[in-house]
Amino acid sequence: MPLRLQGTALKCVRAIAESAIGGGIVWRQMAGDYGVTAIQHLPDTARAPLEAIPRPIHARPPRTWGEPSDAPPPSLRVTGRTIRAAYAAGTTTPSEVLVSIREHIQAAQYGDTAHSPFTDMNWDHAIQMAAESTKRWEKGCPLGPLDGVPVPVKDEHDMVGLVTRGGTSYLQDPAQKNSFCVEQLIQAGALVYAKTHATEWGMCPLGTNDNFPMPRNLYSSHHVPGGSSTGSALAVGLGLGPVAVGSDGGGSIRIPSAMNGLFGIKPSFIRVGRTGDIFANGSMSHIGPIGQSTEDLVDFLEVTGANPDPNDPISDWNPRTPRGDALVAQWRQALGRGIQGARIGILAEEWEDADPQVASVCRTALDALAADGAELVELSMPLSRHAPGTGVLVIAGETMGGLIDDYQQHANQMSQSLRLLLACLQRATAQEYFRACQTRARLRLEMAKQFHNVDLIAIPTINTPTPKWPLEQGSTPLADGPGTIAACRHNFLGNLTGLPAGSVPVGTIDNLPVGLQFIADAWDEASVFAAMAHCERMQMTTLPKPNGFFAWDALGVAP
Repeated sequence: MPLRLQGTALKCVRAIAESAIGGGIVWRQMAGDYGVTAIQHLPDTARAPLEAIPRPIHARPPRTWGEPSDAPPPSLRVTGRTIRAAYAAGTTTPSEVLVSIREHIQAAQYGDTAHSPFTDMNWDHAIQMAAESTKRWEKGCPLGPLDGVPVPVKDEHDMVGLVTRGGTSYLQDPAQKNSFCVEQLIQAGALVYAKTHATEWGMCPLGTNDNFPMPRNLYSSHHVPGGSSTGSALAVGLGLGPVAVGSDGGGSIRIPSAMNGLFGIKPSFIRVGRTGDIFANGSMSHIGPIGQSTEDLVDFLEVTGANPDPNDPISDWNPRTPRGDALVAQWRQALGRGIQGARIGILAEEWEDADPQVASVCRTALDALAADGAELVELSMPLSRHAPGTGVLVIAGETMGGLIDDYQQHANQMSQSLRLLLACLQRATAQEYFRACQTRARLRLEMAKQFHNVDLIAIPTINTPTPKWPLEQGSTPLADGPGTIAACRHNFLGNLTGLPAGSVPVGTIDNLPVGLQFIADAWDEASVFAAMAHCERMQMTTLPKPNGFFAWDALGVAP
């Protein structure tokens, strides 16, 4: 039975895990709790030959249901589109927006989140960028959809002059170059003004990190916010940018999006180049956006994901056609495609394992899509139940490979939960790791088979309602085994396969948001966008503004 450990209890278990005798015992317990042990006993049919490089498997040509249109759904939120409309009308300017955001942050108006979503700011550069953007808007020649739009960045990306901490307390050297993603945003005129909290080395999906005072859930000071793209989600949720940079190795975009009623997509693996991203080691981490609408996700990927990163060799995996403007047009047309004629797969094993309350909210949303013309197709893929155990071992193994020196040199400066995890992972054997990789290879083939029959697969984003994390616990060290398992249960499937997967808000449980996840074939982000946009069109995604929301209306910006 996985345990929720905090404070002294966590420190004691961590000390046992780091000891010569106790380490093996703790690892065996953890391996059983997280499904790692079960993978070792699967039959040969649950494995496939090892892949040198797990490139996304493209099952069939892109889907074309409905009538393509570039008309985005109406939104009751403050999105990039509404901000651009205010700039075009002269109601406000990028410079005025940035000044107001700075005043809001200085006043620490964070609502129920209680703490700042930011780790560091770069006001001088952002002020200069805003002034240049204001001039372009005055001349009627903006650079694109993000010109003058505030875009916070998760603290794993290099930004010149700022420290890239990745949730750590010991990294201190300012970056000398921008990451590929950040540079693309700057060249597009985006106001890249701040870096946002991440959990340490991205290894906590709940949003806890005892290195910093971490913010709570957007709608409750006593619940987790989700991670590891914690600050990016909350910055967007508070209205401090319609879209922000996140990353996702096991749900780290989709989990905080779902928990805070936002939109997020993990694109196909390496859709966005990873140069200058310190979380980019291995084959699981994907860069992507968290936004206030589906259209905001498209705006972000137009700037960062339409062409490969010349310094990231495997980013050339992106299909050679379409690229650039043609690919962006495909994504934008999907916003108006609707849902009629789409075949949406329902993986039985994923729905059977979900909490009944979560399953009910998500199934109600799917039934509404079916009433609007989608076809729901029942599917079965028993091996999907082993995706969490496979994902834990693969991503943790890759992370451990990148942190061997850090663990030896900086263990005493690491959070208690990360130290516990790394101490356990040292006990994993090569046989355990490679069997997980073989199971991953089989999962990837089986998922490709599913997409010969359906256009999308729909599953809940998170397995249970959002876990509690009382504000009065402050930064008390916490390792929540049950919460971690629940958060990642339905998300590793997308990372192991490299397929695009997006989360869209579709309801609430006890006033906390619930997310529904759509997975598509490799490189078919357009189909994910089409489904998410139609959920918006049907007004499933409407939620109240959270406490502490930035006063866009005072600047003349309104939906």
